Amino acid sequence: MKRNRTVSRKLNPKQLALIRSLCDGYTIERAAKTAEVARSTAFRWLANPIFKKALDTAKTEIFTTAIGTLKTAALLASRHLVNLLGSQNETTRRLAAVEILEVNFRIRESEGIEIRLTRLEKIVRGLGTRRGLAQDQGDAGEGQVS
Repeated sequence: MKRNRTVSRKLNPKQLALIRSLCDGYTIERAAKTAEVARSTAFRWLANPIFKKALDTAKTEIFTTAIGTLKTAALLASRHLVNLLGSQNETTRRLAAVEILEVNFRIRESEGIEIRLTRLEKIVRGLGTRRGLAQDQGDAGEGQVS
């Protein structure tokens, strides 16, 4: 909740403790106990928009941090895999090469799917727009007297 200090200032220490416990993966019951509040209080706070926003912000920050960590780990793993290509052991070199090729294949496959999906979405949006125009034209004609 570092980024959203305005929201966190509106919360009391027990509410912040409940948010931390929920973000740690505790059930509502366990988080309430950890924060030293009644279960019903925890549920009432969860219904409060300010509390809910602070909880959502905390979860987003955790997710963003986790993604950053995974990106760093992926970079380190890929460097390690490339370094294995220089191994003295032929089996290790072969396995590293196969893994690199498979990963590249999966990436290209995913990119191809993404491109095709984007094209389909554009087509569907275009069809929706045309239908909307056809309906608008039909609606305009309904009120006219011949």
